[in-house]
Amino acid sequence: MNGTLIDQLHNAEIKPFPTAALKIVEMVKDPSTRPSDITQQISFEPSIAVRVLRVANSPLYGFSRKIGSIDQAVVVLGNNAVRDLVVTAAAADLFEGDSETAAGREGLWLHSLGCATVAALLAADTTDVPVNEAFLAGMLHDVGKLIFYDVVPSEYTQIETVANADSIIAMESDRFGITHQEIGERCIEEWGLPDVLCDAVSFHHAPDDALCAPKLVEIVARANYLAREWQLGGDADSTEHDSDAAASDADAELKMRAMSEFEQLRKACKS
Repeated sequence: MNGTLIDQLHNAEIKPFPTAALKIVEMVKDPSTRPSDITQQISFEPSIAVRVLRVANSPLYGFSRKIGSIDQAVVVLGNNAVRDLVVTAAAADLFEGDSETAAGREGLWLHSLGCATVAALLAADTTDVPVNEAFLAGMLHDVGKLIFYDVVPSEYTQIETVANADSIIAMESDRFGITHQEIGERCIEEWGLPDVLCDAVSFHHAPDDALCAPKLVEIVARANYLAREWQLGGDADSTEHDSDAAASDADAELKMRAMSEFEQLRKACKS
């Protein structure tokens, strides 16, 4: 492969994350921030506000009463959950791109949403990981692949046609000298998103290596496998069998819930 392209890939400029979402991230870090401040900031971005309410009212959160406004969402869900919903809503725009990579980006977004859906359902059955955190980690776990689409679109498309979850990391490393996990970690760090997301992005193919959020990484790794196994947002990979994430006895009820909620979230996040 052309050395110049490899250099470009290693030094690629990270696409800026939507400013409105990063503002919310910074506000939540500040202990003096009031709920009304967060509500006001979100209100400046009507499209994000609409997506936040749609996701907040999905079955994933299980509220018996409808959340009808952003200020109610902040009060009911709390600052951290609303922050994650805002980042999730804004993240959908990252997957937009030129016509050459449109199909790949759309497929990646759908798989990411499928992974996020399953991750949230798995988190709901534990007390270790918040649902909103698992959902956001699932949405962003493959975000590093977007840089491959930006810099080496045709070369990366060729790899994706033959790779599976067991081989993708080795093939990326051999061909480009860097993996989507490593690039994804750069994205999370440059955007200033929560540190636990770095773990989920960096180790979802090797959950035993997780540093600060092993439970979250375990959930995202399993969700990544199940989303493909169940064809949530993409084709099944019959050769995929990550030993640490595999679940051959996957629960049928969980699969049905995931498929139902995936369709609702797909409409909520991009409409």
